[in-house]
Amino acid sequence: MLIKQLIQILQHEYSKGIPSSYLVNDALKYYYESYNKDEIKKNKILLSQFNMNTYNKLVVHTDKNFSLNMILWGKNSYTRTCSHTSNRDLMVMEGSIVATKYEDSILGVNCLKLESGDVYNLKGGSFHNLINAESSKSLTLHVYDNYDYFRNLNLLMG
Repeated sequence: MLIKQLIQILQHEYSKGIPSSYLVNDALKYYYESYNKDEIKKNKILLSQFNMNTYNKLVVHTDKNFSLNMILWGKNSYTRTCSHTSNRDLMVMEGSIVATKYEDSILGVNCLKLESGDVYNLKGGSFHNLINAESSKSLTLHVYDNYDYFRNLNLLMG
């Protein structure tokens, strides 16, 4: 399966409104079971051209409903603790990622090590951070709901 086909599946689901995380997870898992390894390898080569002391993001697709991003994580790279207004779903393609959700900006709620093929959901408004748990690179695929972003942009633009 090509990323283009995953995008078509997600576009179909988002055309009916914001889909549940279960539908997004199923689409990501379906993609993982039959993804095109050559296509992923080309994207990894592209992402490897940048600084690997951190993580590098490739926006594969974006529209008014969702964004699909591929992230290549360098050794020991991580995100700062942050929160987003929209839902986020991610799948580990290669390697492993430690995901931590926080009840507030100080107290950790749960910490989970995600392996290749695992899917993880972050509801809008939840504080979290992600860490590459590997001594080498890890690769993740992320689906971000864009509904709030474009709604807020339209409000700002009048």
